Formats: sequence, C-alpha cells, structure tokens
Amino acid sequence: MKLDTEDLIVNLFFRKNFRKRIKYELKREDKRRSCLDRLELCYYNKYLDMDLGISLRKIPLSDHKDLLVKYGAEKSCYLLGIDIEDGGAEAAIDEAIEIAWRNQGACLVYCGNGVAYFATEIYLGSQTRTAYLLYNKNYLQFIK
Repeated sequence: MKLDTEDLIVNLFFRKNFRKRIKYELKREDKRRSCLDRLELCYYNKYLDMDLGISLRKIPLSDHKDLLVKYGAEKSCYLLGIDIEDGGAEAAIDEAIEIAWRNQGACLVYCGNGVAYFATEIYLGSQTRTAYLLYNKNYLQFIK
C-alpha cells in the first residue's frame, strides 16, 4: 500500500466531510479492512463525490480504457479495494480495469492526472455491475 497515493485518492474523489476519517482508517491496520469494505457502500452512502462521475453503464467494457486514456489516464494504475492484496496494488491500465470489473466488491482504480475508474454493483446484492469514470479537473492543487 502506498499511503501518499491513497491520501491523494481520498483528497481527489471523496467528499470533504469524510476525508479525514477515511485517511485515518486507511492508515490503521486494525481499521483498514473495514474501511475498504465500506468502499462497496461509497456510492450509496455518498462518500465518493459522484458529481465528478460519468456513468459508463451504456458504454461497452472494451471501450472503457480508451475513455480513461482520453481523459488523461496513465499506463500504470493504483487499485484500492477489499479483494486487492493488502487493500492496494499497482497494475497496468488494462489489467486494472479487468481486476476492478471482476472484483467481488467495489474497486477504485486511480489512473493518474485526476482520473479514476470506480466499478461496483448497481444495487447492493445484485449481480449486475457498472462502472464510473471519475475526473477531478482540479487535481493539480492536491499534488504536493
């Protein structure tokens, strides 16, 4: 896990009133798993700033990478999710999308340059998955 990258992800894509708590929980080994488990509920509980989101529901999965690249995604991504080893890992963009899509819970993939990919179930408990492209055009103000 890369704590600096995770802090950046939280700053970029989570609502301001939840950021401090989420950062605290991600850094604590005893709280990390439950925090990542709640990632599944991020969309429903409005932890994520979905005003930054573009639904990819009607876009074929094969076109997701092209859309991410169009918005400025880099080749290497950072995955954050419950089924990811240690809760966070790096992967190439193609592999990251595939992992996020088949992940049991929700998965947030940070692709750099203020671009992220969020895959989750449409409804809690459903077998139908969907994805969102999250784009924070003000990402430079969060980079130290």
